[in-house]
Amino acid sequence: MRLIDVNSSVDAKMLLDRIERTLKSECPQIPFLFSDKPPNVTCDDERIFDGLCRAVFSANATWEPIKENWEMVRSALCMLKVHAVAALSEKDLFLACNELASYLSQAMSPEDLCHKVRYVRDDAICLLRIAQKHGSFSALIGSFLIKDRLDNSIIDTAREAEVFMRFTDSNGEDKLRGVGLAIFCEFCKNIGIDEFKPDRHIKRFFQWINLLGGVGPEMDRPCRNLGIAIARAAGQPRTYVDSLIWNFCADKRGEICRKSGRGSKCKVCKLRSENPILCSGF
Repeated sequence: MRLIDVNSSVDAKMLLDRIERTLKSECPQIPFLFSDKPPNVTCDDERIFDGLCRAVFSANATWEPIKENWEMVRSALCMLKVHAVAALSEKDLFLACNELASYLSQAMSPEDLCHKVRYVRDDAICLLRIAQKHGSFSALIGSFLIKDRLDNSIIDTAREAEVFMRFTDSNGEDKLRGVGLAIFCEFCKNIGIDEFKPDRHIKRFFQWINLLGGVGPEMDRPCRNLGIAIARAAGQPRTYVDSLIWNFCADKRGEICRKSGRGSKCKVCKLRSENPILCSGF
């Protein structure tokens, strides 16, 4: 088995090419446009809040039922109007949880749902506070962005530590509830920022090909760094690499590389069936 050099253009392109060809061969039903680049960053605080809520709801959950019922989530939470959500009472939150429980039962537990509904209310309050200080939340986010060589908006590398500290650290100035590094990266992707999320599926994948030493929260930053390095070496947007690997692994998507050997599709995976072998399988 050959260890991938994530800084090598040849290795990065070979890895992504094999993943893409495996997906196209085995899972042609996946509606995924591999050549897509990230959309322009949204400058509308309501759309930004929607993107934040999607990220919060996605944490440790099965995404497909959430995606299918997202309009129900919006309806139960004041169509995600920031001022209205910020004003929700505890009784309102309880009623919203009851309304959504049956729709999202396949995505998360009732307890997780209640936590996330409360996070969304508290984050709406945080966004209003930020807007008072900076004019809008989008203005603050925009101040941290630059254009990279692919003309995609990314977080300024020199300010990454500041950004993550501000929004995800418990002592951060504008800490968002229910948001750690991985969910913040998901939020960035949702609003058009070119980013790589250290998702549990992707961490597992990097572990299988011997690039990562585990899948715990302490591996979030190393995982993100690996994804960014692969994207840079391959000359691709970070979101392309993120979505490609996630579709390769995730439940109800490609399911080529699963968390256990049971039901995995190692025999059809081109990382294993072609030379040089990039993964030894289970």
